[in-house]
Parts: sequence; structure tokens; C-alpha cells
Amino acid sequence: MKYKRALLRSAVIAAIIALSVAVGFVWQAVSRSMDLKQYPKEFSEFVGKYSAEYGVPEEVIYAVIKYESDFQSNYVGSDTGIGLTGLKPAEFTRLLSATREDLTDGILYDPETNIRYGAMYLSTLYSSYGRWEQVFAAVASSREAVDIWRGDPELMGEMGKLKIPDESVAAEVEKLESIAEKYKSLYK
Repeated sequence: MKYKRALLRSAVIAAIIALSVAVGFVWQAVSRSMDLKQYPKEFSEFVGKYSAEYGVPEEVIYAVIKYESDFQSNYVGSDTGIGLTGLKPAEFTRLLSATREDLTDGILYDPETNIRYGAMYLSTLYSSYGRWEQVFAAVASSREAVDIWRGDPELMGEMGKLKIPDESVAAEVEKLESIAEKYKSLYK
């Protein structure tokens, strides 16, 4: 009788453990599926191409697209940003002078063009700043603001880390970094 009870108890415990493990795997699969829907890799052929061409990690390009337009190619921001990467016409004009292409702002609604020039812009920012955190600060505010902050020795921390004085911009930088990290971890 004691042996049957012990055996039954062991079987119940083993069943509970097995069920817990199964629920854990199901939860992990459902959670990953939800994350993949929330953090899609749309336009991957363009992101991959221009990531390689301009030396910008794919997760950075995806983070900017997710942050700026949430993958809406017809996006127009309150800050005048256009298209997937929310590229501002003034920045587009600067980049056009470097490429010597004769394009109008309207072409920024084209996904490939927008991703190409968005990646080019991110690359120029990284060339200037050398840190993605500062690139994200320029995306969240402006290149001019970051240049002013970088010029203040009190805002430049150890190893080039910028202390962003605007709390709302600092929060947006954290959001961009979080999105980039999510893409990096989801699509290893």
C-alpha cells in the first residue's frame, strides 16, 4: 500500500513537471511568435543590401524604421520626416549633393530609396559620432542638437558616452536601443 502511494505520488510529480516543461515550451513559442509579428523584417532585401553597402547593422536600420514609421512607407512625421526611416527633406538634400543624383523629396515614399538614403544617413552620423547611442540621439532629436551637446565637455562622459541633457530625447534613445537589441536577439 505504501509502495503504491509512493509510486502514485511520484507519477503525479513527474506529470506536473512534464506539464510545466510543456507549458514553458508552448509559452516560449507563443511569445516568440508574438515578438516576430511585433518586430517584423519587412523590406529585408533592401535592408540587407544597404546595411552591407553602408556598414550599418541591420538591427539599427530596422530599429529606425520601427521607431519612425512602424513600417508605413507613406509615413509623414510631425518633424517633416518622410517614409520608412523618417528621413527629413533637409538631410535628403544633403545626401543628394554627395550622390549627385537628381531626385525629389517625393521619391522618399519609395521603400528602396528611403532605406538606401536612410542607411546612408545613419552611416554618415556614425562616421561623425562613432557611437550608435549618439546616432540614435540625432534620430530622436536632430544632428544639430547632438553637435551642440557633444561640444559641451560636461556632457561628454567616460569613453565618449554622451550625457543627453533632454530627458525626453534620452528616453527615445533608450527606446531605439531597446528596439535594436530586440531585433538583434530575435534574428541572430
